[in-house]
Amino acid sequence: PEENIQVAAGTEYMMNFQNVPFREIATRIERKFDVKCVIQNDLLLQCRLTADLTDQSLTRTLELLAASINMHFEIKSGEVLLSGTGCE
Repeated sequence: PEENIQVAAGTEYMMNFQNVPFREIATRIERKFDVKCVIQNDLLLQCRLTADLTDQSLTRTLELLAASINMHFEIKSGEVLLSGTGCE
């Protein structure tokens, strides 16, 4: 029998990061939550993070990131706007 495998949004399960560049975390968020991350300040890209964000909602994931670095976020029609001064 033919096997039908579907991968839905929200199944990018590995969200455990060890000293990972912010851009990679943003990419993983895009895949997991089917959103577009818009990084409004390139200073955020200088950040590297260690965090386990597995099994967190989009909002909780962003709240945890914001608490770790100087970042603000706004969720607006399928986009996540990321701003702040980052790790300086």
